[in-house]
Amino acid sequence: MPMHIDEQDSHLLQSIQRLGGASVQQLCDELQVTATAVRQRLNRMQGQGYVQRESVPQDRGRPVHCYRLTSKGLRSLGDESGDLAVLLWREMSSIEDDVLRTRVAARVREALVARLRQQLPAVEVNERIDQLCAALEQRGLVVERRTGDSEGDLPIIREYSCPYHDLATVDPMICELEKSVYEELLGAPVELSACRLDGHTCCDFQIGVPS
Repeated sequence: MPMHIDEQDSHLLQSIQRLGGASVQQLCDELQVTATAVRQRLNRMQGQGYVQRESVPQDRGRPVHCYRLTSKGLRSLGDESGDLAVLLWREMSSIEDDVLRTRVAARVREALVARLRQQLPAVEVNERIDQLCAALEQRGLVVERRTGDSEGDLPIIREYSCPYHDLATVDPMICELEKSVYEELLGAPVELSACRLDGHTCCDFQIGVPS
């Protein structure tokens, strides 16, 4: 599940990176807070995958724990990928040549499908739905599979968080692209029956019977 980086978290990560790795005491001196406060924040950030701990041997006494940023932690500092994605999508959508624009959009769709396809080895649609939900959760999304109350109701992939939030607020067509990616991955028709852009609290992708 994605975690919000508040200002204090950001200051902690910046200090660790600026120091090239830091001990609890170094962070206490840098941030002017107590060791208890630093440890609590480090434990939480470590649990969220932003920080890793290493043991550094000393000439005397016990090793000292040194905290460094993980790849995720580094990405959280100055990550402008969301803005870049919006700019690229706008440029693609503004291509005047219909054939070229369609071709570029198809390549984007193919790349999104390829990124997930290897995580869906099952043949049967119901198993592939479960595998798709698991793959999306691994990418930090809050997703669940839902089944209707009545017998024969179609399964639903419910997304409580949007993987393309910034893009969707600019161009709702990204929702159609996401739907078509799921159709390709599942080998079954998919309908976007609820969307956050329409005021719903989640996006529901209703899975139909394979044609």
